[in-house]
Amino acid sequence: MKYKNKFLVLIVIVFIASGIYFFVSRNYPIAFVDNSSILNSDFQGSYLINYNFYSNSLKANNQDAIILKSDDVIKELKRATLDVLIEQEIIDNELNKRVKADDLLKMIDEKVSVAGLNSDKFKKEVEFLYGASAENIKKLVLIPKAKEEILEGRLILENSQADNFDDWVKQKKSEAKVEILMPEFNWDKTEVILEN
Repeated sequence: MKYKNKFLVLIVIVFIASGIYFFVSRNYPIAFVDNSSILNSDFQGSYLINYNFYSNSLKANNQDAIILKSDDVIKELKRATLDVLIEQEIIDNELNKRVKADDLLKMIDEKVSVAGLNSDKFKKEVEFLYGASAENIKKLVLIPKAKEEILEGRLILENSQADNFDDWVKQKKSEAKVEILMPEFNWDKTEVILEN
């Protein structure tokens, strides 16, 4: 009997420690797309990159970035960020079905290397514009864009519904099983919407 109690206490401790780790590290899921998850850390990183990009773009055009402080604008930017992350998961899932992992990594490396992050001057400018490290920009912006271009190219080569990639994405979004764990958002069969 004592052995069972110790075992239960150990399980509870492990469960609590895991929860604390995921909460502190921000690596807990905020959404599920079919059999994949979107982590809060990726959402927060993508949101900050988008926010900084828009803020710096407004400033560069001599416009006031105060609009980005509005609750409505912040909610919309977060909604759009989550919607894009869901699209990226759908694209990832489709690419994993169509392309071998090793081949995909090579194609991604080729596309990302064209971005020019090897130049220190360009890297610093991009880091300033996006307000993130070159590594985060690569992970959260360049690699997803490369995957999108690779899949679009594959669809064109296979001549399957590639007349309009956006229509293909909308179709796949409508077929995907999406669960959002953030209370301010909901899934409306084809896109993320704000919960009232």
